Amino acid sequence: MIFSLFKVKPIKNKILKIDIKKNSSKKFSQYVKEISKSDNSDLFDHSHKVLSKVHPAISESFGDISGAWWRQNLMILGDEFKKKTVGEILKTVQIFFKMSLKKYNNQTNIKNTYEALICNVAVTLKKNENLRKQLGLR
Repeated sequence: MIFSLFKVKPIKNKILKIDIKKNSSKKFSQYVKEISKSDNSDLFDHSHKVLSKVHPAISESFGDISGAWWRQNLMILGDEFKKKTVGEILKTVQIFFKMSLKKYNNQTNIKNTYEALICNVAVTLKKNENLRKQLGLR
């Protein structure tokens, strides 16, 4: 039959794996650039999965938290931001929790929020030239 020529093979979704410990010495900007090569739907799915593990107050206001964390980093780190590693940026998330989210400051919330922040930066990186400049990427 002619229709057998047009069989569509199912596409296997690549499971997005964010490993903070393994990549802790990698430059944050390069790591986010690698992650940004994933489909937006995979990034959103992973972000939703990890945000489901945090306190509802964090997941419900993630957009505001993400923006506040980013502004704080730019203000404190300035041009040094693009030189920081994944592990060093994790420390900024820990500091952000100690300063702004004291009530929710625990390892589960920090780790999962950081993974969601990485996904958020990766999605934004695809469409925002200003962010690419801030991270020292072209």
